[in-house]
Amino acid sequence: MTRTGAPRVTKWPGAAPLLLFSACSLAPGPSLPEPVAEMPEDFSAELQPGTYEALQWWTTFRDPVLDAVVDSVLASNFDLAAGVARVRQARARASIARADLFPSVGASGNVTDTDTPTDAGIGAQIQALGLGGPGDSIAGFVFPDRIDLTTYAVSADFAWELDFWGRARNDARAAGSEYLASESDFHAARIGILAETITTYFDIVTLRRQTGLARETVEVLLERESLASTSYDRGLIDSWTLSQVRQDLRNTQAGLPQLETQLTSAEARMAVLLGGYREDVDAILPDSLEPQLAADPVPAGIPADLLHQRPDVRAAGQRLDAARYSIGARRAQLLPSLSLSGSIGLASADAGELFNAQQWFTNLITNLTAPIFQAGRLRNNLALAEGRFDEAAAAYGRTVVTAVNEVETALAGLENETRRHAFLASQREEALATMELQSQRYESGVVGYTDYLDALRTLLNVEAALAGATRDLALARLAVHRALGGAWASPETVPEPQMVPASGAANLLDPNYLGTYSIIGRDPATGELGMGVQSKAFGAGNRAMHAKGGLVIIAHQAAANPMYGAIGIELLQAGYSPEEALEMMVGSDEGRDRRQVAILDQQGRTAAWTGTGASDWKGHRCGVDYCAQGNILTGPEVVDAMAASFESSTGPLAERLMDALDAAQAAGGDARGMQSGAILVVAPRVNGGYSDRVVDIRVDDHDEPLAELRRVLDMYRSGQMLREASRLRRDGDLEGALALARDASARSPENDNAWVTLAALLLDSGREEDAFDALERAVELNPGRRRTLPEADDFERVRDDPRFLRLIGN
Repeated sequence: MTRTGAPRVTKWPGAAPLLLFSACSLAPGPSLPEPVAEMPEDFSAELQPGTYEALQWWTTFRDPVLDAVVDSVLASNFDLAAGVARVRQARARASIARADLFPSVGASGNVTDTDTPTDAGIGAQIQALGLGGPGDSIAGFVFPDRIDLTTYAVSADFAWELDFWGRARNDARAAGSEYLASESDFHAARIGILAETITTYFDIVTLRRQTGLARETVEVLLERESLASTSYDRGLIDSWTLSQVRQDLRNTQAGLPQLETQLTSAEARMAVLLGGYREDVDAILPDSLEPQLAADPVPAGIPADLLHQRPDVRAAGQRLDAARYSIGARRAQLLPSLSLSGSIGLASADAGELFNAQQWFTNLITNLTAPIFQAGRLRNNLALAEGRFDEAAAAYGRTVVTAVNEVETALAGLENETRRHAFLASQREEALATMELQSQRYESGVVGYTDYLDALRTLLNVEAALAGATRDLALARLAVHRALGGAWASPETVPEPQMVPASGAANLLDPNYLGTYSIIGRDPATGELGMGVQSKAFGAGNRAMHAKGGLVIIAHQAAANPMYGAIGIELLQAGYSPEEALEMMVGSDEGRDRRQVAILDQQGRTAAWTGTGASDWKGHRCGVDYCAQGNILTGPEVVDAMAASFESSTGPLAERLMDALDAAQAAGGDARGMQSGAILVVAPRVNGGYSDRVVDIRVDDHDEPLAELRRVLDMYRSGQMLREASRLRRDGDLEGALALARDASARSPENDNAWVTLAALLLDSGREEDAFDALERAVELNPGRRRTLPEADDFERVRDDPRFLRLIGN
């Protein structure tokens, strides 16, 4: 699929699009439940501009210990592993349903032996024609009493139901929607598990802090009791005052075991989340924990954003789509169906003649069937599907309403907990000042030690309350993250547009808009897939590139939808073609008019989409093993230059992509200028099967990003040459290793590793003068080599050489 403009789709916000082919479909069109159609235009809280990002949202707490805990949970949690398995099952079901769209083909071989009376079967037919019977002789042939026939046959058979009314297509679409819903369910469960992890983490932090403060308070109260007992013995206070001091101590002592039990319970919960035991918690959580509280304002948004942001809303919409498609499939069952079946093969009564070319046969059957009487089964199946659709619509409406109200509640909770935390923080400052004042007054003899202890105890109590408020504020922020389905970030500064038509001005004011040019390509000889991108935007490579080695590479830009990459990869894994996957992604995406996306799979199949709302100049061009695209360009010659460069170039894929980017820039490039660039190349089973990355280099912010990108690529290739040189050296091919090391230092003259390797090989070859020249260049590039060279075994033989000592500064 290669097109620009609106696809043949229905508008459906929040539900995953599932449109595979342009054919007859009896599924009803999408419609919004009334509560969804009448959503409020904004939240009641006063918010700030910003953007949302669903990935790694927990990092906004800015706590490296918490990040490590979450990473461990993601790697070892049993519930997440079960969720991944459920997604795989749904993917398999979708692939099974899709198989009905294609013919089934099989092979068979058989031997048939028939032994019948002559007056039955074919013998009876011969007698009916008056041609003879048992005992009769015709032209010397005597009819036997029985006919014994053996037939040998091999054949290829096929069967195919022509999906004229769309039954199989709608069933496949329904299964595809259920698969996407299962993925959304997984992401919702993932958010839930991570929220439980973060809650438990802050429980542990708070309980550890409060337990420590309680112990300190007990120590203070023990001193206070001792002083009170002395005062009582001297008649300075009465028994009631002493009893109050002791009750205060006993109450605090009694609360300490409760805190310790709660701490043990929280650590046990964390152990379950980690898929391990208590010692695993001790290993990952240091004794001293100082969590940070992020203070970024929550960005403004409209409730309709939740239709795309929250996975539970997406799942409900996707299940509504599935129910809609199921109605189309059940309607199709009420209509006639047409199927074809047949076989082609060889048959013979003589096994030795079976594979004689003259023994072929064919068989083709066309079957038209129509339901007449099913005792209401088919119509009730339709009624059942319609009931499930109504149920799914109600569930979708409830999910959206719940989501909006959860955000309202979470925002109010965050505001209130922020104020409460500020009050307690101020109270702590006052309590601390009072304690310090009482300490000074005690040291001056103005007040007694008891007054100082009372001030210290007050401070400890406020510290314990503030620790609880800190936890509550963190969990209030967590509730907002969970309600919004992700994280938020401050908007990027967008530069003034240059040479951009007025029609694209709105896009330039959108911090999510990625004006850029890119190319995706395939090397059929190596199986590599790759992408190159350049933009007048920060970190374009971080947003535009998605790939899985041996499967697909996806470039998405303009008003980029961050879900396109992950969903596209999953759809290709489920067996959909790039064209089908792209139809499914853009089909009912309300923002598709501002999207730009290209897909290239391992078989070289391409699909591309440029929305009419992307900024001019915009467009794409796909050819054999590549797709080039761009928006906010100086003109179509930019995309044409990338295409022409890729078509005419040879060599490694990364270099071909680099050349295409240079050609695009020479043709005009991004109308606003240059800032960032990236190249990604993937392949199956790289680095022993642990990764699919062959090349992954990025320049996020630079005045000349393409020149810098080529420099980094040259350094990367230089490193590859050095690894191969080391292998040749181990194998005894010194000259081959030396030649590669020279090439490495020539390709990346600033790579001090190349010069050090070259020096070692020159020493092995007995060329000491050249070796010291290479070492001198390495030290010029990296003065730190003066510390490491004396420890290197490669230079042991020259450690006492004056030239070597001069190089290292001795």
